[in-house]
Amino acid sequence: MLKRQNPLKRLFNRRARRQARMANTARERFPASPIVDIPFPAVDVYAASCVDDILAAPEFGEATRFFNDSPSIRRGQVSTCSQALFYALLRNMRPDHAIEIGTYRASTTEAMCRALHANGHGVVHTVEPVADWVPHIMAQWPEALRNRVRFYPMNSAAFFANCRIRPDFIFIDGNHDFEYALFDMQAAARIICPSGLMVIDNISQPGPLFAARRFCRDNTGWSEIGSSLANYREGYPFDPRRATIAGTDCCILRAPSHFSLNAQPVGQTNLLMIRLREIAITAVGEPRGTLHVQCILRTYADPPVEQTVERQIAIESSGPQLIRFDPPIVPVVENMPFTVELWMSWDGAEPLELAGAPAMSDCVVLPEQ
Repeated sequence: MLKRQNPLKRLFNRRARRQARMANTARERFPASPIVDIPFPAVDVYAASCVDDILAAPEFGEATRFFNDSPSIRRGQVSTCSQALFYALLRNMRPDHAIEIGTYRASTTEAMCRALHANGHGVVHTVEPVADWVPHIMAQWPEALRNRVRFYPMNSAAFFANCRIRPDFIFIDGNHDFEYALFDMQAAARIICPSGLMVIDNISQPGPLFAARRFCRDNTGWSEIGSSLANYREGYPFDPRRATIAGTDCCILRAPSHFSLNAQPVGQTNLLMIRLREIAITAVGEPRGTLHVQCILRTYADPPVEQTVERQIAIESSGPQLIRFDPPIVPVVENMPFTVELWMSWDGAEPLELAGAPAMSDCVVLPEQ
């Protein structure tokens, strides 16, 4: 009598065979170009003309030819001009972190990693829920490029919920439905560094376009590099000529130069802490008003415990300001860390401009994503 194989073992074996086939296919179909010097124009990325300056430079044509000849472009969903533009922006920005929402088969990811490798530092964090092919494709890259990437096989909501980095550059190319695109923009805006760049792909499509227009309406201080959003023509919801950055289907938005607060409460990413001693901010300009702070503290004991602590502080000058908790707030259950959800609101004639995001002391240092 033949012995029947365990169903779980059969499933494991099928998956192992499938992974082996995909790895072989990736080696044959998805090779990577070697690492070479790629020309790029040196520009002032904080100038309003930075994209035009890049496109007009002769080095940009050379970079475009490199990406056009690269094997990776055959698995890409953006143009060679887009990849060359991202490469030039990242070379000039020299970010510590860049984020890509929508990896697909890692063609644009590879271009971004080449820029950070050439810079000598930085990491591309790329997010894709349909993830089967990505690890096999990245395995074909030179080790130096693999060292510049972190891959997250999840959707953008899960990624942003646990994101602990502050990027200078975010490329949004995920789900193109209005609601999903708007969520990605709003979530990205919470973590991006002052004056950072948010690039939105497929702006000729109505979902990303109307999401970007809604985002800019609701987030004053953001500015567009170019005029793709202003180029919208009533009665033409499907307009392939909407993008104004030549050779791309992108819209590029620049974040405000300062972290801004007004009457509408603004939340910050949850942090895991061992105690809450103080919150530090640095005001700029000539602030006059009252800052309202709420901290929602959750200790995940059995049963879980939730606390709410509120403070108000009058701010009448620029420079460092501290919201102190004396004695420090500690978890209800001894030696058990808790999360802090921070909300801030400003009551003043003008918005409160901060040099950066608020910083809470005594945070647990989490592993870098």
